[in-house]
Amino acid sequence: MSPSKKTNLVAFLFIFGMLGMSLSAIPLNDESLQLKEEKTNLLTHNANVSFEGYQEDSVYSYSTLSSGGYSQCIITEDLEVVCWGSNEQGKRGLGGAIGGESTTPEGQAGPWLVQNLASRGNMVEVSTGGWSSCALNDIGEIWCWGGGEYGQLGSGNDVCQESGGLTCWYASNHPPLQVSLPNGKTAVSLSDANQGHFCAILNTGEGLCWGWHGYGQLGDGTVCTGGSEYSSDNNPSPVGCNSFNGRYTPVIVSESNFPTNSSFISISTGYQHTCGIIDNNDLYCWGRNDDGQLGIGSMADVNYPLPQFVASNVIAVGTGDDHTCALYQSQTVKCWGANYDSQLGTGDNFWFSSPTAINLSANIPIISLEVAYKNTCAISEQLVPYCWGANWWGQTGNGGGDYTHQSNPLAIGVNDAFIDFGETPNVIATSINGNTLCIIHAGQNNSSMSLGDVVCGGQSYRGQMGDGNWNTSWGDANLSHVNLSSDSIGPASYQGAGGIHISDRDIDSDSIIAILDNLPYGCPDGSYDSNYDGSCVSADVGHYSTNLLYHSQVPCDVGAYQPNVGQASCIASSPGYYVDTNGAQSQRACPLGTYQPDYSQENCIDASPGHTPNIDSTDQVMCSSGYFQPNAGQEFCNPTTPGFYVLNPGSLNQFGCEPGTYQPNFASSSCIEASLGYFVENSNSTNQEICISGTYQPDYSSTSCLDSEPGYYVENDGSSTQTPCGLGTFSTSV
Repeated sequence: MSPSKKTNLVAFLFIFGMLGMSLSAIPLNDESLQLKEEKTNLLTHNANVSFEGYQEDSVYSYSTLSSGGYSQCIITEDLEVVCWGSNEQGKRGLGGAIGGESTTPEGQAGPWLVQNLASRGNMVEVSTGGWSSCALNDIGEIWCWGGGEYGQLGSGNDVCQESGGLTCWYASNHPPLQVSLPNGKTAVSLSDANQGHFCAILNTGEGLCWGWHGYGQLGDGTVCTGGSEYSSDNNPSPVGCNSFNGRYTPVIVSESNFPTNSSFISISTGYQHTCGIIDNNDLYCWGRNDDGQLGIGSMADVNYPLPQFVASNVIAVGTGDDHTCALYQSQTVKCWGANYDSQLGTGDNFWFSSPTAINLSANIPIISLEVAYKNTCAISEQLVPYCWGANWWGQTGNGGGDYTHQSNPLAIGVNDAFIDFGETPNVIATSINGNTLCIIHAGQNNSSMSLGDVVCGGQSYRGQMGDGNWNTSWGDANLSHVNLSSDSIGPASYQGAGGIHISDRDIDSDSIIAILDNLPYGCPDGSYDSNYDGSCVSADVGHYSTNLLYHSQVPCDVGAYQPNVGQASCIASSPGYYVDTNGAQSQRACPLGTYQPDYSQENCIDASPGHTPNIDSTDQVMCSSGYFQPNAGQEFCNPTTPGFYVLNPGSLNQFGCEPGTYQPNFASSSCIEASLGYFVENSNSTNQEICISGTYQPDYSSTSCLDSEPGYYVENDGSSTQTPCGLGTFSTSV
């Protein structure tokens, strides 16, 4: 698309062709929280807004369009980084030798893939500054490329080399280098750079900063001093600082002035100062304060290398060259610092050292804030962008006047005589680099723009319109609908998805954008938002809910139960118990004759024949000697009956006593041998019989008695012997 040369309408035109994005934020923490009440009301606010887009510098969404120093970079749909515009110090990552970049390489003015980055993982957030660029990937690594003379590559190594008495040669056009994060920690958010320093938020909630540190803007309590471009005078201090007083070793932002256990939710980097919001929504700023940009009530040119408290109830912050703006929970904006280009939006050019309300009706609720260089933009709930500040090329939408500044917030494209998008321009994100404003469009019925369209307008110098033209004249102003189709992205070998990845302002889909949501990641474990309105209710008995479920509770599965409300999990059934229904409130003991040795079971096991459950039904045990059980699923073993026995444990049957033996008792493990003088003729006998007179039995276990022999007699019953006839007597009968 060829550029449309701009006179006095340039800024209006460009603010309307904006894109959308669909990349969800990383969460910081999934630690279980317990509800103290059955229902917790969050915010009464329920903005009916499009949820695509992002709040720059926030942990709750990824910034996928970044502008800095005559250039822009985006995250594509296939999670690559594509940039256009100026390649000063190699910040577009076009390749080539270290120190050998071209600021305006021929044929590469338009969108072009950053080289040597594809192998570094999927990129989710991008930040481009004055001379270098960085990107965050989906595993929490940060990679930076381009110029590093101020330590802004953050690799832990000084890329400056001494040559001819000068301290910093070959510090430009470096390929992607990995930022040195603390051991065991990853990054979850990357700040959008203004000029020469970068910051990130770690998964621990700590802030980490690197780069230019001549004014304490990294916030660790130190300032880099003693650096010099001449080798003879160069003595940088402390360790990790270089000859340009930049810090190439990242440092943790001091938490000494914060409440205990605080975590950052946003960090914004300005020119020589930095601001950050912690998780109680308190705002702190640090670095240089020569124009009152720290907001601490003073304009004294003093450096503050430790974070200084500014305000409470802040949900977003943006920093420019020497001014700062904040978005409050009330959805109003206040600004402070320098105001020579009306960048404070107060309707005048007075400077303020404390937060001061912009000149915009409080009845226009704001959902997004963007600050850079000498400009500020905000987006309302109705997706109308309001911009103010420097306007030399119409970049704030003011097509009339003297083209120097816009002192009051200007609604862009609302029923305008030249650019008319009706009542809802549908802008979901803005990005500023000082002379140019780019926007992302959400699409709407009466617009030629679609979701994900990017439009840039303002100064077109050095190719920042993304139209493939370098526009080397300083005075060129233009409007361009940036073509981000795959075929329009260089080099020719790129065959990716193109387009721009779209972030989401509402992580938990409760119709409340994350920066306004008391629970941006959803309800605490054990509760859920059933009405999608930001109200949390406890999970019912027999159910559970976790933070990741957002809007539903889940019945306990078979094998599990939950007797309490507000729980994040179900309880596995214990051995000896079972749960055979979904949504159970209790476990059930195994029925008689069954057992269960395991947890999380939906039934119990019948005891096997020859076995019975133990006392707590967690196992089966064999029937002992004297007992048997022919059937499965029985509560008890059967005792043997008289005339029977069971010798071995685990018997399915009882066994009858053999002839010659007997058993008069129950539960016997053996039979009794017939005694001397006794016999047992039949099987299964319960007693022995006595040998009668005339018979005897000299042996045990006999099945009959013996008749006395001739010449012998047996006088008494139960005799074990026969007696010989005495002298003078005889016996002839048997």
